[in-house]
Amino acid sequence: NNIELANEREILTRRQTKYLTQHLSRVIRDMEKNKTYHGVKKGKKLSSKTLINTVVALKGRQMPKRAFKKTVEGLDVSFSACVVMDQSGSMGDNLSLASQIFQALVIPLDKIGCPVKAIGFRGHNVDVFKEFHESYKRVKGRFGSTAAQGGTPMHHGLQNALLSMSARPEGHRVIF
Repeated sequence: NNIELANEREILTRRQTKYLTQHLSRVIRDMEKNKTYHGVKKGKKLSSKTLINTVVALKGRQMPKRAFKKTVEGLDVSFSACVVMDQSGSMGDNLSLASQIFQALVIPLDKIGCPVKAIGFRGHNVDVFKEFHESYKRVKGRFGSTAAQGGTPMHHGLQNALLSMSARPEGHRVIF
């Protein structure tokens, strides 16, 4: 059964997907926050954290060295990804491991809310395992239907990925 196979692969990669999910979400949260740097040399706003040092310096008739603060706006962290897997006949013995890695990339990206498309290529066929708008949990059974068949015309899979990603509005778009 495809769902059972997908669940089995998910269990085998659980530790890695948990690690990736935690670290990716932490990195994204940190990047999107505004950051304030206190104690900078020049600026428009006084730093409350260096206010005492500033007052002491002024009372001693000296120029304060680091009296200001600077706020930097968070970055655009909008992100989408397309994960492409080789399902050609040459994958044969490596297909199970490749499928685990495939899921190990898709699951954490999906969990942090990143639009992810997952496709596999074999021969002239491109199999779509997950579209950007779909939840991994809803389509997990499709990930159990990977098959090693046909030649390795990688351009079919990459062309599909490039066309899909070119239409995405996110600031950061990655193909794995």
